Amino acid sequence: MAFVLLLLLSISTLVQVESRGAQIQMQQMEAEQAALLGLQMALGELQKAAGPDQRVTATAGINPANTIQPHLLGVWGSFKQANDSNAAIDYTTQKSGDFKQWLSSTAAITDKTNQAYPTASPTNPVTLVGSGTLPTPVAGDPTTQYVQASTVDVLGTSGNRTGGYAWHVFDESQKANLTLTNPVTA
Repeated sequence: MAFVLLLLLSISTLVQVESRGAQIQMQQMEAEQAALLGLQMALGELQKAAGPDQRVTATAGINPANTIQPHLLGVWGSFKQANDSNAAIDYTTQKSGDFKQWLSSTAAITDKTNQAYPTASPTNPVTLVGSGTLPTPVAGDPTTQYVQASTVDVLGTSGNRTGGYAWHVFDESQKANLTLTNPVTA
């Protein structure tokens, strides 16, 4: 009787350990799939917004008012003026009219096309670049702040939230490589 009890306890313990392991593996797989979904969404938005050769990009930090999210990357249509026109260019109107979107996950679809979006905090934010990657932010210097993006919910077949993802496109064209070595040696 004791042997049968020991056998049942061993089997139930083994089943519990295996079911926990399966749950952990399932959660890891869901997290990996959400990360891949975020990557695919970022690539798709980048291709859609900045894909045509007539587009230019710049970070939100070019406007000093964008202190909450200065790292957002925006896409504008390039300026076109007829060759026979000598009229003065109104750059403020031109920038507003040619704005396409911000390249970061947003909770509301209208946020990505709202030019004032960098002046507000993301909804339900997740830190994408932060502690461990960047030094501690300097108070009053928006360019040293951590990079956050809004979480986008992943809905299951029954409409309930099964997870989420966030993405952000960075503009690497505005950085200098400081690891270059001096080709001239003494």
